[in-house]
Amino acid sequence: MRSISTIAIMTFFLVATQATAQTAWDQFTDDPNISGSICGIVNAENAQLVVLSDPPARLMIVTESDTVLEDTRVDADNNVFFDNQPAGFIEFFDDGDGFRTLWWVALNGRVVTIDPFTAVPSATEDTPARFTGVRCDACEFVDLPPDGVCDAVDQPVIPIIEINFCGTMGDEMAMSVLFFGVHGLRRIRKRRPHRQPTIGFRHLTVDSTCLDD
Repeated sequence: MRSISTIAIMTFFLVATQATAQTAWDQFTDDPNISGSICGIVNAENAQLVVLSDPPARLMIVTESDTVLEDTRVDADNNVFFDNQPAGFIEFFDDGDGFRTLWWVALNGRVVTIDPFTAVPSATEDTPARFTGVRCDACEFVDLPPDGVCDAVDQPVIPIIEINFCGTMGDEMAMSVLFFGVHGLRRIRKRRPHRQPTIGFRHLTVDSTCLDD
């Protein structure tokens, strides 16, 4: 499995310009009979992007500084064009975690990668199912979202929990322990309205090795 790597487009090329004003983006909804997932982030092999709402519906990289890919265009059927040539399409797929997430794929269905110097897209050998930890909410990435679109919310940070057992444990003795907790909060931006964060385990370590007195 892979995670999406980071790209920094060289903005001195005419094919890309850095966004300097508030930018609205499109939201995409998966088929309700499949998942009904709603995502603003379009994932590529080495970048997260959004589709700008204002015509001509260009793609903008939001992984680092917001960077508009000037030679891209997305039509009403979610087909992507680069320099007026077909460059794949945007669609929901199952990722490596089993979630329905949004992807820019080439015409052969493989995930697109973006050249960091020319911004030219090309196909990789990977499918979306090869990637884990895929993102969906553009509010976590866009530098200058429109007013009232994103809320700042507190997300619980789950601590590492270590459980140590020591003593004599006979064949008929069993012990089960469940702990959960919240250790601190981190500030993140979520699209409004947002779901409440879920509390769960971040990491659990169990040590059942005992030493004789």
